[in-house]
Amino acid sequence: MEENNKNNEPLNKDFKVPKLRFPEFKDEWKKIKLSDISTRITEKNKSNRELVPLTISAQNGIINQYDYFDKQIASLNLSNYYILRNGDFAYNKSYSNGYPYGTVKKLDKFEEGALSSLYICFKVINVDSNYLTFYFDSNKWNREVKLISGEGARNHGLLNLSPVDFFNIKLFISSNNKEQIKIAYFLKLLNRKIKLLSLKIQALKKYKEGLINSWLNYKGNTVKLNTLVNPKVSQLLTNQIKNNFGKYIVYDASGAPYKKIDFFNNSSNSIAIIKYGSGCGRTFLTFGNHSVLGTMIELVPKNINDLEYIYAFTQSNIFKRTCKKYIEIGTTPNLYFSDYGSSNLYYPTNKIKFITSIKGIENRIIRHEEMLDSLHKLKKQLLNDLFI
Repeated sequence: MEENNKNNEPLNKDFKVPKLRFPEFKDEWKKIKLSDISTRITEKNKSNRELVPLTISAQNGIINQYDYFDKQIASLNLSNYYILRNGDFAYNKSYSNGYPYGTVKKLDKFEEGALSSLYICFKVINVDSNYLTFYFDSNKWNREVKLISGEGARNHGLLNLSPVDFFNIKLFISSNNKEQIKIAYFLKLLNRKIKLLSLKIQALKKYKEGLINSWLNYKGNTVKLNTLVNPKVSQLLTNQIKNNFGKYIVYDASGAPYKKIDFFNNSSNSIAIIKYGSGCGRTFLTFGNHSVLGTMIELVPKNINDLEYIYAFTQSNIFKRTCKKYIEIGTTPNLYFSDYGSSNLYYPTNKIKFITSIKGIENRIIRHEEMLDSLHKLKKQLLNDLFI
């Protein structure tokens, strides 16, 4: 693959080619309307055949409604639904995270299904469908939708985009089918690498969880959690630090730095536990001079060498079951140290081997997550550079 020149632009700016291209292809790309390479699907399931009720997920494509909503939201009567077949496309014009102008997805998980007539459905002709699948995920497609739909043209969260406007959207495509296929194949290989790495991360996390639960379920010398830590309560509110800036981290409930301020409430490496609201009982580590928001409490180990071991305990099924038992379900969930502080945990004299094993797995997870993040960034860049 090569760039057009050192300035990343074709020598003739009127000659339309992508920024990055396989060197064997030289032809100019052509600008067309979506209607030139597609036909709208309007066939409905009039006989009410028993088809898979489908919906569109921005992250997972066209999927079974039951898998997406945990229940079948379509009525048993699917006679007013469009019939979609494998390889067909559908456009969901509602906003979702990362897809401000809606999303186009291809049916590839089922041979046939039924999709609500709220969606714009179509099949493509004389173009590689896998190639278009990646194009519809690119910023180049979003740019064209934005141009034709206008800013702020929304009705109940949906773009005010008619089927006529949709099929009038213009796009640049390669006129060489071999180039289309090669671009799609290359990006499919990248997708496969991303998927395999994601599966590896999931497997490592499951292995770590199993190791923690196996170790902490051991029937040996136990101590109570409240004999190993001192609870440190935070009452810090976001509006108190809105206009405060400095060098000390404030952690939010996600475990990420919320902002930096000019003071700190804790100088010890600790374990933060969400005590209030969504995610109640979830834990993460905090380090150095820092603060946490008031939705959390911190457990400060009396012996700093116990930090990793106690943190592992708070990730175990034993601790999670204890938290679930005591969380007060009301308008907002609450969890109190006075309840879970009396939890027993296995506490052998030699914990180094266990901690070393856990840290080794965590380091591998971190490395793989960094690689995965790099691959996602690479894919985003390629989707930008391989299309016009």
